[in-house]
Amino acid sequence: MQGPNITMFLHYDIACQLKPHLQKNSPSLMVDTTFAVPVFHAYAHDADCQVTDGTRYVTGSGLAEGEQMERLWSYLRKFGKITKEMTPSYHVDTLTDALLYYAVREKQGINVELEITLAIQLCRQKVPKEEIKA
Repeated sequence: MQGPNITMFLHYDIACQLKPHLQKNSPSLMVDTTFAVPVFHAYAHDADCQVTDGTRYVTGSGLAEGEQMERLWSYLRKFGKITKEMTPSYHVDTLTDALLYYAVREKQGINVELEITLAIQLCRQKVPKEEIKA
């Protein structure tokens, strides 16, 4: 990703070890990149690492937990048994369909979450819906 004011967030189970390694060996990869240890993996790290590299403490990461790829791999794991005997073209087609379905499902989930969040905020602020549409 390139462009003005774009920072890439790299969530990695051992980001605290990857960061110094890249600083030493590939500093060009460090430009506009912020490293964070995902929430569930942070508990296995010492307190200093949790505070400096934990997702909850890294500026700009919001409430991202950093486990998105693990959920994707978990979803795709079941396709291993199904696709192992397929020809390469059917294998690719099946995984493509699975990934497209996964993307649609995730997008729908985000829409529902945003609608719920908006409804909660409207109730808290008592802002009429007509004002928001205007």
